[in-house]
Amino acid sequence: MTNPGASFFNRFHFDRPNGRGFDVITFKKGDKGEMAYLDAGEKTGTFIDGKFYNEDAIKKLSPEKIATLTSDSGADRSKFEKMPDDGNYAVPFYFKTKTN
Repeated sequence: MTNPGASFFNRFHFDRPNGRGFDVITFKKGDKGEMAYLDAGEKTGTFIDGKFYNEDAIKKLSPEKIATLTSDSGADRSKFEKMPDDGNYAVPFYFKTKTN
C-alpha cells in the first residue's frame, strides 16, 4: 500500500559516528516546507484544526485533505485537544484548514 501523505510528512533517521542517532521530520506542501530535529526515539505529532494527529494518522491523511491545509503558527493553543498520555510527543508544527 502506498502512503498518500508521503509527500506531506516524512521522517528520516540519521546515525552519528558516536552512535547516537537523530531523526528529521518534514512537512511539505508544494514548494514550501518545514522541518524539525528529534531524538531518534521521540514521538511526534501535529494538530490540525485543534485535533491531535499522531504519525500514523498523519500518514493516512488523504491528498484532498492535505491540499486544504495551511500552517497555523498563530493558533490559540488553549482551544486544542489534549495530546495522548501514551508518551512524550514533540509537536513542532500546527496546521489548519484553509477557508476561502
